[in-house]
Amino acid sequence: MKKYTKHFLILTLFNLLTFCATKESSKATFPQEITSMSFEKWTGGRRETGSGTKVSIEFKKPLLKNIHLQKIYFQNQETEIVQENETKYSANFHSNALYREQHSSDAASKNFNLKDNEAVIEYQNHNKTFFYKCSNIKEIPMIMYE
Repeated sequence: MKKYTKHFLILTLFNLLTFCATKESSKATFPQEITSMSFEKWTGGRRETGSGTKVSIEFKKPLLKNIHLQKIYFQNQETEIVQENETKYSANFHSNALYREQHSSDAASKNFNLKDNEAVIEYQNHNKTFFYKCSNIKEIPMIMYE
């Protein structure tokens, strides 16, 4: 009986340490000031271009060297965040069937419980992954390309 108890305790301790080591954190505040965050729906002028949504994030100052934006989760989708200039970043979600498979995500709807005007930014700070939930993202009028 002691043999089983010892194995059980070792296994439990190992599981707890593994869980704590790989746990990703959620933050209430972002380490730098976000001056604006918005999204706008767009549609292409041709059928094959499809449509989508662009999310824009603007910071007051350039991000510190130890902070790296990874992904954004928005309206049951996820995609990479791209740097446009020193303080502006964006993410583009395509509704075209060619791109949809790359962006759809159960994680966005199941784990974060997001409203239509909320998003979660996944980022790394000193090589540790964090998640920051953004609320009340401003919707900009739709762009219709020709």
